[in-house]
Amino acid sequence: MKSLYDDNFQETILNATLPIIADIYSDGCVSCKYISPILAEAEDAYRGKISFFKLNAAFNEKIPAKYNVLSVPTLLFFNDKGEFLKSVTGLKSYEELEDKIKEIFK
Repeated sequence: MKSLYDDNFQETILNATLPIIADIYSDGCVSCKYISPILAEAEDAYRGKISFFKLNAAFNEKIPAKYNVLSVPTLLFFNDKGEFLKSVTGLKSYEELEDKIKEIFK
């Protein structure tokens, strides 16, 4: 999963050619550690259909503030035009994540 930072976030999102899921996480977050392999599995399953990124909220405060991220993990969903669609907070199973992907990226 590629990393995002405050200074390259907007450019990366706006230049997207695929829908994006951005994982906002923190190193000290236990739920973030549990969701990481679930996101890696989804990244493999949706390769070429969805781009996955991660952003560490502890070192990048502007983007979490812009999207009202109050806790981690939070997933930010963007369409292929860089438009923000929805955020989903908390630990999700692979099946729950897949349901959210289908719901949000209809």
